[in-house]
Amino acid sequence: MSVVTGATIFEAAKWVVIRPQKGDYLFYNSHTDELHLIPPTGHAVFSRCDGIKTIDEITEDLAPSFKAQPDEVRGRLLQFLGELETRGLLERTHG
Repeated sequence: MSVVTGATIFEAAKWVVIRPQKGDYLFYNSHTDELHLIPPTGHAVFSRCDGIKTIDEITEDLAPSFKAQPDEVRGRLLQFLGELETRGLLERTHG
């Protein structure tokens, strides 16, 4: 896998099933038969990965809700989305 950058575009993997679970979200990867418990903020980020928006666009969208500047959000966002890709929950469509 190449490095995740601001120009990277992700979309949800087609084999992932998401269910609300006691305030969090349960992500099931049917390819690996693994469950992942994701907090609401993580789900909000994941749901913006629509195969169209770049990470930079998602960053700009999310920064106000985190009451932070985009540069403060970008690093953590790049790391989180990279981890979701490693777990097979996201797929790259570009970048």
